[in-house]
Amino acid sequence: MAAPRRPVRAVAASAPQSSGGAFWVGMIAVGVAAGVFWWKGAQSSPAKNVIAEPVVVVAAPVVEKAKPAPVAPAAPLALAKAAPMPAVPAPMPEPAPKPVPPPVIAAPDVFAHAAILDPVAGKSAANTKLAEAALNEAFSKGKWAEYRDWLRAGLGAEVKRMTDFSQPQSYDRVLKNPLFYGALLQHTLLHRLPADARALLTEDSGSRPFFTWLLTAPEATESLLKSLRPEDGERDVLRVWAGLAAEDDAARGKYRELALAIALVFDKPFRPEWNSQRLEISARERFDFYKEKNEKGQLQANIHRYSASNLVWVVADPVPLSEMEWALKKVRLRQKNWGEAYSMVKYDMDKAVTGQSKVAYDSYTFAEILEKGGICGDRAYFAAYTARANGIPAAVISGDGPLGGHAWIRWMPADDQWAETGRIGGYAAGTTTDPQTGRTFSEMEFVRRSDPREAGEQRTLTAHRFLWLADLHAALKGNAKTDSAIDLSLKTSPRLAPAWDAKLAH
Repeated sequence: MAAPRRPVRAVAASAPQSSGGAFWVGMIAVGVAAGVFWWKGAQSSPAKNVIAEPVVVVAAPVVEKAKPAPVAPAAPLALAKAAPMPAVPAPMPEPAPKPVPPPVIAAPDVFAHAAILDPVAGKSAANTKLAEAALNEAFSKGKWAEYRDWLRAGLGAEVKRMTDFSQPQSYDRVLKNPLFYGALLQHTLLHRLPADARALLTEDSGSRPFFTWLLTAPEATESLLKSLRPEDGERDVLRVWAGLAAEDDAARGKYRELALAIALVFDKPFRPEWNSQRLEISARERFDFYKEKNEKGQLQANIHRYSASNLVWVVADPVPLSEMEWALKKVRLRQKNWGEAYSMVKYDMDKAVTGQSKVAYDSYTFAEILEKGGICGDRAYFAAYTARANGIPAAVISGDGPLGGHAWIRWMPADDQWAETGRIGGYAAGTTTDPQTGRTFSEMEFVRRSDPREAGEQRTLTAHRFLWLADLHAALKGNAKTDSAIDLSLKTSPRLAPAWDAKLAH
């Protein structure tokens, strides 16, 4: 039988008596709670017959911290078998932000509006800057067709202001406007140059200063336009002239016409046959020779005063430098009397009759011809080519007549004048070879070209200007105005061959 349980008493250890009732109420409550806890534990314990001792609870009990459970020693690394860990993909790096390009600001189209060629508005600083930008765009990007059309639109706007196109003075207002005239020259040149020649203006960047000068110096552009023939290789003409100017500024200055003449002749290799050998003559060699001799006063003609169209009859001398030097020293004639060189060579009658000379040439040099004599062909050769060596334009003319073949010369005794020597009766007209094109043409055409009444520089230039205006009218689809401009050219110079060519073509 279980012993009776003693009542649980909650006693405050050494608690002093106090009249504070609240303190004692709290202590009694703590004791009652502790007793209930003890009683429940005893009821559930297997030792039922153990009588629990009364528990004394103090006001500030001390609670002992629980000790951590012992941890088993870790297995050696070599023996530990770690459970396989699932593969964790490496985090993908975030893509670097793409650089944001600056906003593209489209360059203004310099060709969007027609060229302003008004004599007042066109001279403003803004328009001058625009014109320079347009030319630079053409050079740097090869936009020559766009540049030409830009000029054409501006030229057309000015032409629309005209009311009469029937008289030469009808064009005074536009031709006396330097902006219009400069644009007209550029338009004509770009209109006439083939695509490969226009491409050279951009491709040959080293010659850009020369090409800029050529397009913006009216006298240079005029010279080129007046001199070009349909048979010329325009790209090579520009290339040769630019090459001469790159090494000598005089090719754009005092000796501009000489350089152009050489370019017109040397656009194809100039390799004449002399003494059974093919000569290799360069443009630079010829330019340097004539410039040096003219500067020293050793030439009979003032070649810096001649036009390129006359100087082609000088620079195409089919002999080596040694022969030209001999001619300068040994043939002492004045320009106006150069025809006498023809008769300086004594006539070889045996060769004329039998075709066999008693004294054969060892080498066909000027010195030997003068010493041994010759027939008309030898005389013409000697007179014409010693004249060219001295800077005098000259041509060999040959023809057929009642006495068979014959040869004589034409030469320039003074500015804008031509004369002949060696013609005999019965030989109305012969032929000659154009040194610029290599084409054989009649003496009548030669005379027409060299007629002083028709070939004066100012008259020729005026006639060409109307042809350039005709080109513009044709590009603007003005057929009637084109006809009128060509007729004005022929009215100015009735024998101008390019004007008749334009008339027939149109």
